[in-house]
Amino acid sequence: EGVREALRGPGKTGRYISLEDSVPIKEAVNLLRGSPDCIEIEKKQLFRDEGREFQRDYSGFIGDLNARNSSLSWWALNFTGKSPVSTALANKVFCSLVIARLIETVKEDYLIIFTGDRELYRQAKLAFSGKRILLDLVQAGDNIGQQLLSWGPLVMCLVIAKTLLAKFFCSFCFNPVLAQDKKYLVLLSLLDQQCFLPSGRYRDVYFGEFVEYLNREKQNILSVMEVARPYFKNMKLASRLNGQYRVIPKERFIGLLDIFMAIGVYLKRFFSRPDFAGVATLRGRDMSFLVRCALADEFRKPRFFYNLLMFYSIKGLVKSVKPEKFYYPFENRPFEKMAVLALRRFSPATRIVGFQHTALTIKKNLGFYISKSERDVVPLPDTILTMGPATRKIMEESFNLPAGLIQVGCALRKSVKAGILKSRPGNVCNLLVVLSADLYEYSGVLGFLNEGLKDNLDYKLIIRPHPAVPLLEKAIVNAGKISFSYTKQDKNISLAEALKQTDVVLYASAAVAIEALSCGIPAVFLDIGDFLNNDPLFDFHDFKWEVNSPKDLISTLKSIKELTETEFRGRQAKGVEYARQYMFKVTDSRLADFLAA
Repeated sequence: EGVREALRGPGKTGRYISLEDSVPIKEAVNLLRGSPDCIEIEKKQLFRDEGREFQRDYSGFIGDLNARNSSLSWWALNFTGKSPVSTALANKVFCSLVIARLIETVKEDYLIIFTGDRELYRQAKLAFSGKRILLDLVQAGDNIGQQLLSWGPLVMCLVIAKTLLAKFFCSFCFNPVLAQDKKYLVLLSLLDQQCFLPSGRYRDVYFGEFVEYLNREKQNILSVMEVARPYFKNMKLASRLNGQYRVIPKERFIGLLDIFMAIGVYLKRFFSRPDFAGVATLRGRDMSFLVRCALADEFRKPRFFYNLLMFYSIKGLVKSVKPEKFYYPFENRPFEKMAVLALRRFSPATRIVGFQHTALTIKKNLGFYISKSERDVVPLPDTILTMGPATRKIMEESFNLPAGLIQVGCALRKSVKAGILKSRPGNVCNLLVVLSADLYEYSGVLGFLNEGLKDNLDYKLIIRPHPAVPLLEKAIVNAGKISFSYTKQDKNISLAEALKQTDVVLYASAAVAIEALSCGIPAVFLDIGDFLNNDPLFDFHDFKWEVNSPKDLISTLKSIKELTETEFRGRQAKGVEYARQYMFKVTDSRLADFLAA
C-alpha cells in the first residue's frame, strides 16, 4: 500500500531496488515490475562499484573499534573478526552505504527500497528521515521454534548444560598420562566425521601428514580438539583413539570454576547496555546503531560463550602441560584470538604458529586484513605458514599482514599432484558447475545460468553441490523456473573422476577452480554480483576467464574453444604452475620446515 501511495498522482516517477532475493521480497517486487513510472535499479553493477573500496574501508572501520575496545570479552565477539560470512554486520553496513549512495544519485520523485532486515530498515529510518525514500520491510514470519531459539537465556541454558555434560564426559573418558616435566607440541584442530577414515584410521582434517611426520620423528604430540557435530558421537569415537593418538577435546582441560567464570562474563555482557568506546563512523556515516545491534545479537547467540571457553580451555591446558609450540589453523577468527591471548598470558614462552590452510578470497578472508590502528593490539601468532608461495604473496600484498610474520609451508590438506594434463577439447561442451558457500551463491549461480544458458542445448551441465552445504533443491525453489538443462552429480563421484569428464569448470567461489587448473582444465568465474570478491583466483587470469554478465557466458566459452593448440598449451602451463605455487606439494623437507617454524 505504501508503494502504491508513493507513486499515486500524475507525473510521478520512481526507482526501486531489492537488497535481498528472498521469496517474500520477490513477490513484493513483482507488484512494481512492468510499471512504466517505476524502474528497477540494476543491483549487481551498483554492488560492484560500491564494493571496490569497501574491503579497506570496512577493515579500517572495525580495526578502529578493535583498537579502542581491546579486551578479552571484546575479542570474543565474532564481528571483531570482520568476516561477512560469520556475522551480518558487514552486509548491513554495506547496504547502509548503498542506500546513502542512491539517495545522492537518484533524481526521480521517489526511491523505493525493499529489505527483509529489520535492523537495516531502522538504521535507514534513523539516518535518512525526511528524505524522499520509501523503505518497505518484507519479512517471512518465524515459527515458534525459531522464536524460542533466538531467545538468549534459553539458548545459553542449553549451551551451559551441554558444556557441563561434555566436561564430565571428558573427565571419565579422556585421561591420558601427561607429564608436566616434558615439553609438548600442541595442535589445535577440529574433530569431525572426516577424521575417522573408512579403514578405521584417524587423520587430522587440518594437519594430516604433519601429524604422521611428527609421529615418525617421535615428537611429543598433543591434539586439542574443537568438536563438531554430531558432538557426543565424535567424542566417543575419539575416546577410543587414546592408545594410538593423543586426541583430547578442549573441554577436558577447562576447570569447573573457569566454566562459571565464562558464564559470569556472558551474563555481565548480556544484561549490560550494548555499548563501545569511540565512534563508529564509516565514509562520514554514523553506524553506531548497527554496531549496537551487532553487540546485542552476539549475546543472544552461543558463539560468544564458546569463544570464551577456548580462552579458559587453553588456560587449563598450560596448567597440565608445557607447550613448547602451539600450532593452529589460521583464519584470524575470534576463537583463535582467544587461544593466542591465553598463551600470551599464561605461557609466554610458547611459540605460536598459525597455518593458512584454505584458498583465499577477499570476502571469506576479510579478517586477514589488519589495519594500522589495530596492528599493535590484535592477537596474532609468532609466524604464519602458508600453503605455498602464491598464498604468501597474496597475504602480504592483498591483506596487509606484516611481511616478517609469513613463511612458506605446504598444502597439508590438499596439494597438487603430478598427472596427465587434459588435452585441448575439440569442442567445449561438458561444463562442471561447482557450488559452495551458501544459499546466496547457489541462488545467484542458478540465476546467472538461467539468463546465460536459457534454452541452450549446446552444453551439457553437471552441477556439483558442496557435500557439506547441500542447498541445491532449496535454491531451485527460490529461483522458480529453471530454463536450462542440467544433471545433478552423484555425491559418491569423486572430484578427480568428475574432472576427467570436464571441459570447463564454472564456479563462483569454490577452491575446486585451483584443482581444475592443476589438471589443465580452464576455469570460468561467474560474477554473481557479490559486494566483495569471492574468487579464490582473483589475482590470476592466464587460464581463468571472468564473466560479469550472463549475456557474455556463451561468448566466453566460445573464446576458449577458439584458442589454438599453442595458445591453449601456453595458458595451461601457466595455470598448472600457478596451482603448484598455490598448493605446495607435501615433502619430508617441507614438513621439517613446518616443525622448525
